[in-house]
Formats: sequence, C-alpha cells, structure tokens
Amino acid sequence: MRGSRPGGRVAWLMAGAAICTAAALLVALFVPPELRVRGFAPMVLGSALLGGLVGLVPGVREIEVAAARTMLGVEEDLVVPARPSPAHRLRSIAFVQVHLLSGAVLAAGLTMALPASTVVIVDVLRGGAGSFLPLPADPLGRAAAGIGAVLLAVLVLVIWWPLGALAARLAPVLLGPTAQDRLALALARSAQEAARTRIARDLHDGIGHALTVVSLQAAAGRHVITRDPASAEEALARIEDTARRALEELDGMLAALREDAPSGGAEPSGQHRRRLEAVLAEHRRAGMDLHAQVDVPPDLPAVQGEHLVRILAELLANAHRHGGPGPVELRLGPVGSVLHLEVSNPLADAADAADAADADPAVEDRMPRRGGHGLPGLSERCALFGGELEAGAEAGRWRARVRLPILQEEP
Repeated sequence: MRGSRPGGRVAWLMAGAAICTAAALLVALFVPPELRVRGFAPMVLGSALLGGLVGLVPGVREIEVAAARTMLGVEEDLVVPARPSPAHRLRSIAFVQVHLLSGAVLAAGLTMALPASTVVIVDVLRGGAGSFLPLPADPLGRAAAGIGAVLLAVLVLVIWWPLGALAARLAPVLLGPTAQDRLALALARSAQEAARTRIARDLHDGIGHALTVVSLQAAAGRHVITRDPASAEEALARIEDTARRALEELDGMLAALREDAPSGGAEPSGQHRRRLEAVLAEHRRAGMDLHAQVDVPPDLPAVQGEHLVRILAELLANAHRHGGPGPVELRLGPVGSVLHLEVSNPLADAADAADAADADPAVEDRMPRRGGHGLPGLSERCALFGGELEAGAEAGRWRARVRLPILQEEP
C-alpha cells in the first residue's frame, strides 16, 4: 500500500458524504413527517439501504476501484469482472456502504460536531456571557467543557485518517479477487504457460531441424570448397533453400500468433506425404545413409499430419546430430488404427568419434551434445494425440519408437 494521501482520502470521504446526503434527501421524500421527528432510525436505515443499492448500478464498482487506487493509494489487486457473480455484487454493496457511512461520519463531524465545539470554546473563553449553549456555572465545569470541546474539534479534524486507513484496508477485501477469480487467474496463467511451451516446442522442432541441416551442409561445403567447388556450390544452394523454408515456417508461426493467418486451412490431399518425402530427401542430401519404408494413410487428419512431419524431422535431426556413422533405418506405417514410426541409428562411440574428428573436423559437428530438449518436446507432441514415445539404446543402436492412434475427422 502506498503512503498516506491526505488530500485524496479526504476527497474520497467527502464524495461518500455527498452521495449519502443525496440518498438521505431521497429517503426524506418518502418518510412521513412524524417519523422524521419521532425517529431517527428510519431515516438512517432507509439511507443505508438506498445507498447500498448504489453498489448494484453498472459502473459503480469500476468507479470505486479507480478511486481506491488513485485516492486511497491501494496497490493490491482489485478486480472489475466482466460478468459479476453474486459474491462480487454483495462485496460491491458492502464497500459502497463503507464509503457512504465513513463519508457521513466525516460530514457529520464537520457540519455539526465542529461548529458545536467551536461555540463551546468561544463561550468558555468569553466566560459564559451570552452563551448559546448551557454551560456549567462553576469555573471548573466550564474548563472541563472547554477541554472536551477542544478534544472533539481535534478529533473531527483528524478523523479522516483512521477512516481513510480503514477504507484502504477494506478495499482489497471487498474489491479484490474472490476465490473463483484467483482460480480463473491461475487457469489463465496455466494456459499461457502451455502456450509458451507449445511455441518453444514448435520452434525447437521446426527451426531447430532446419538449423541442423544448415550446419551440416555448411560443414560439408567448408571442407570441399577448395577441391570441389561444384559440391560446395550445391551445399550453399541447399543452405539457401533450407533457410528460406525455415523463414517461411517462422513467418507462418508468427502470423498464427498474431491471429492473421489465413483460416480454413485443411492441407491438400497428399500434402503430408510430399512433406515427409522432402524431409527424407533433405537428410539424404546432407549425407545421411537413410533406408526408409514409408506408408502414410491417405485420410490422416491435417493437424495430425503436421505433427507427424515435425516428429519425423526431429527424430532424423537427432540421428544426424548424435548418431554414429552407418545406415539409419526408418519405418513408418499403420498397424490397425495405430500409426507406428521407428527410427534407428548407430550409437556414436566416443573413441571412434575422436579418431574420426582427427581425420575430418566436420565429424565434430555430429558429436553427441548435452542439454537438449528434443525428446521431452516429442513426448509432449505425441501425448497431444494420445500417443507415446519410447527411446533408448538397444544392441549398439539408438531406437526411437512412436505410436500414434490415427484420428478420424468428422464428416
């Protein structure tokens, strides 16, 4: 909470006094004259009831929240729900009551108690001559009355501080988030975290795969540029093509985040197969000895086909980055209603890799690296469709198996 703001808190209290006075005048129009004279309670109760109903007026909570922040100096979370619940309405009514009653207390002190105490002080100083109020006749009694009047005047002049402090303490309780608001906020933050995780996974799988291919092509081109310029030129052309497609994918992802990507985008028939073949050709051009058996169901849903391409690209990129020399085996096809994908590559032996690196520094780029996040991202991507990923070393090879239930699009 910010420091005390005398001017702001006094203005907040006076605004409450003005609204309470208006409510009292409206009540006076409907209370019979004899009740106004005989009973003060009906007037007070009627004013409080009418003033509390102000809390149900649309926009009042927004005004109270803004006033609490700017006048009372409240820094805690205050909420203005788009769809107020009964709890929000009850709390709004309660805070409006606090506002009006505290303002009425200050107004009563300034308009009644302070003038009365001033009169008593003046009469005591004048010795009781021509007194407007009955004062004790003895000097000691008049002195006590004068001291009491001074204390009352001081209390009226400083009462804004405890009233404003109390309102500032109650504002976060009555205008702050309810338990349902906190739950909704937690769910919203959880959704934001999930969206960030998905974006990070897509960037890793898409852009990371492209950068892997680019780095391999660059390493190969660097080592043949003097003795085989044609091969180096071909490697540069592949780098250009891969980088262009990576930029197109990045632009598409950013457009989707901006919600300006074209809608209605079911991929054309056979698009998954063509994209898969492009990924396979890309790795073969980068030097991978790839043996592939691919059978993609023709009716695979577009969204599942998109994820399948990314899963396959990440598995082959991992084989390129971390695998040893030798053939890479790939099998992809349906078994009943489940799509099976398996990628197997030789493990990189540390001693062999070191010898190979001495002979050809380009091999260093394929040495195993630590700290990757590919497998956790692949597991999350598989789990989106109820699938699973298994990966590990088996008989000198690294095997990754993916099982994805084939989804059926609604007609």
